[in-house]
Amino acid sequence: MDAIVVEAKPAELRARRERALSLVRLTEDELRARVEAGSATPEERDAWQEVDTVAFLLGA
Repeated sequence: MDAIVVEAKPAELRARRERALSLVRLTEDELRARVEAGSATPEERDAWQEVDTVAFLLGA
């Protein structure tokens, strides 16, 4: 099975993070707090997964 490599520019990744946060209308800190407290909705958990993935890809 061949791997597929997709390159994303840092600006594109940051835009993905901002879109995810805007969908749930929370800041990254607010979203993190809700996830850590176990009170996040399914949509908020999805947004957090996107934010976390972007952070990983950016090397943060």
